[in-house]
Amino acid sequence: MTPLQWKRFFIRAIGWVALVVLALLIATLGAAAWRLYGKAEEARLTHQGAAQALEELRSRKSAVESSLSKLGTERGIEEEIRLRYQLAKPGEEQIVLVASQVQNAQDVTPEKKSFWETVMSWFGR
Repeated sequence: MTPLQWKRFFIRAIGWVALVVLALLIATLGAAAWRLYGKAEEARLTHQGAAQALEELRSRKSAVESSLSKLGTERGIEEEIRLRYQLAKPGEEQIVLVASQVQNAQDVTPEKKSFWETVMSWFGR
């Protein structure tokens, strides 16, 4: 090989090595970016769950505070006692409302008979 051919050979070899190194660098950076994206997505989902849990806790807190303020009054205490223990004051009576059980003729459907029961009914059985 002539010196010019050796020079071209080394330049090509250096070019291929640089190309392989560049490809490995791009692959490594791509993998790192993909892992970072996965972690960011996981953090976003965790944040959404925490925000939802916080909102539920705030609504529970407001419900507890309203219940607590209601228990601070005489009427609220009486209402809670009646609700939990189903108590009544002396002389109070309970009213029971019964729903009407009227059936329309359209609501009553005849009983379905099987084929053999229908045939047997023709013969008087």
